[in-house]
Amino acid sequence: MVRWTIALIDKYGALVLAGWLMLTAYRIMTAWHADMAGLYVAAHAFANGHPELMYPTPDRQVGTTPEAWLPLLASFGYSDAVTYPYVYPPIWAALLAPLTIVMPIQAFLPFTALLQAGLFFASVRIVHHLVGSFMPWPRWALISTPILATSTASVAALSLNQPQITLTFFALLATLLLIRGSSIRAGILFALPAAIKLSPIVFVVVLLATRKWRAGTAMIGTVLALVLLDLVIGGGRLNHDFITKISTLADYTVSSRLSINIGPILHGWFVGGENAFETIPAGGYTALTPAWLTVVSIAALLVTTCWLVIVTGAQDSATRVVSLSFGLMLIIALFGQFGWAHYYLGPLMALPMLLDPRLPRSALVVFAAALVVCSVSFMLRAPLELTQALPFLTYASFLALIACRPTARRAHPQ
Repeated sequence: MVRWTIALIDKYGALVLAGWLMLTAYRIMTAWHADMAGLYVAAHAFANGHPELMYPTPDRQVGTTPEAWLPLLASFGYSDAVTYPYVYPPIWAALLAPLTIVMPIQAFLPFTALLQAGLFFASVRIVHHLVGSFMPWPRWALISTPILATSTASVAALSLNQPQITLTFFALLATLLLIRGSSIRAGILFALPAAIKLSPIVFVVVLLATRKWRAGTAMIGTVLALVLLDLVIGGGRLNHDFITKISTLADYTVSSRLSINIGPILHGWFVGGENAFETIPAGGYTALTPAWLTVVSIAALLVTTCWLVIVTGAQDSATRVVSLSFGLMLIIALFGQFGWAHYYLGPLMALPMLLDPRLPRSALVVFAAALVVCSVSFMLRAPLELTQALPFLTYASFLALIACRPTARRAHPQ
């Protein structure tokens, strides 16, 4: 009976993941996506000769619609829909602008939701290639399904139709191409997340630490080319507005159930919400970031990055590339400027790697802990302090296990 069940799983397990994603895509296609809608509004403003609306005067509120966008949203028929500000370089809204002329937002949101659901599935498949060689793909897919269906990172990314899904796909595909010897294409793909969200520029550490000079040159060259194109398309004014927007956001700490980052945790311990100018439901708040907290966060990011590079030095080339990639995804989220739950999407997809029998038994403890403390249920029910600290500690433990991975083994026959 057991053998028959395992054989059935190893034959049809991937269909469970595909089925869940199809149902999820169908559900979210009819919903409003606050993050993706902000991208559409900015692109629509650019396309219709109102670039000044791309970056409205920064306000301090989190999770609210810029007032300057309200008339435009009303013209779409969504006057009451919450839409998050556009926080990416001008080039991406400009490149998307022609699409907004021929495609209304009512079609754009379902289209991107379906596209990103496909990229989500492809990302899980790539992750199995990278770290799942100890079990067949269908079994990996079946185990991944309940994890992804209940975890805050994946639920938040899919329900918001977050561009982070696409960026995660780029980073994972770049990692796979790099270990397969396609250095130029890997470097170009690594450049795309860096040119969109800026913080992934640290992926250059993967290429420098492993001496992938061609990939590093391709990445840096692509980033510089995109920056130049951005200046040509957006001009000085829009880029100034973009930098102002990012700088303003960087001045504040957002403490919420979806922020898993050293900043909100330390701010809550040592400062608290007394000086908060905005409260968030369920005990969260937004407040100015003390200078010392910025220094601590940057120092922690640099120290852990150096530690990761040193500790992975004993691994073979392919294993080290993968460990550095996933490790840096975690470091960006844990110690970067922001640590929203969906930033952990890539590492979450790799969580079943903790079932690898070559890892220490502590990996099973971290796996079990992640199933609980990284779930939507825990995020909604536990006290705010625990919804931040316990996932942080769990992901940090995952980082340590990734850094100490054994040498890669030959892939499991598919």
